[in-house]
Amino acid sequence: MHVHELALLMATVRHLADGTPEEVPEEAREQLTALLENYDEQVGRLTDRPAPAADVPEQGGESG
Repeated sequence: MHVHELALLMATVRHLADGTPEEVPEEAREQLTALLENYDEQVGRLTDRPAPAADVPEQGGESG
């Protein structure tokens, strides 16, 4: 899955969870809200990751 596909999917989930309560059953909205909370938590953790090693080309470092 590409980043833009994931972004579109999550935007759709947000729309369903927040913007269309009359069209989505309450149980489904609760599940979507829980999914979004978990997703947001995991995205927040991305900034906590250490920077890639400079000597490892696969991780974006310079090649020798």
